[in-house]
Amino acid sequence: MDYKTFSLMGIAAIGVYVLSQMGEDKRIGGQIDTYKNMIEQTTLAANTQQPAQKVEAQQQGILQGQVRVIDARTLQFLNPDVKVEIAGIEVCDKGQLAYFNGTPWPCEPMATAWIVSQTLGREIQCQTLDRRYDATVIARCGVNGADIAAEAIVAGHALVDQRGHYKLPYDTYQSLENQARQSRVGLWSSSFTRPDEWRQSVYEDRKSQVRMIE
Repeated sequence: MDYKTFSLMGIAAIGVYVLSQMGEDKRIGGQIDTYKNMIEQTTLAANTQQPAQKVEAQQQGILQGQVRVIDARTLQFLNPDVKVEIAGIEVCDKGQLAYFNGTPWPCEPMATAWIVSQTLGREIQCQTLDRRYDATVIARCGVNGADIAAEAIVAGHALVDQRGHYKLPYDTYQSLENQARQSRVGLWSSSFTRPDEWRQSVYEDRKSQVRMIE
């Protein structure tokens, strides 16, 4: 286990607890149980599949196995070696802050630590939806039959991707985001800028700096 993984595990234990205490509803687990009854669930019998079946699953765009967390919405499958971006969500970028009663906290490491806490040592299943130019797979992913994107949204560590590019249960995702907002969990315990808007502001700042140099 490398230093980064160990550090993220520590942040996961502390961060998830702290953020759960910030909201009015302190039982994130209870909310997850609620959404599991609302969303489509697809499970793969990974432990019973024969090698030929696993090859067939990969040919159908299904990835399964243990993963390494790269950031709050990016996973790296170990075998096969594939990088996956979780579809349907927006998460805080590196360097982005949220403010709890005026106190800044780094929302990207918290979201990343939460993903680690949900996936570490577990069998992950992902259904390929698209591929980017850099070979990153865009996919809907699950753990123990539960949709990871939905779970991140209801815990307040992710927002619904408003672009709605893929065939996903966006209405359900939006309902879960509303639930997280009302319960004031995760990001919703604090004031923050939507990640897409934050990225745009960073881009504009950098562009203005380039103009000043010129």
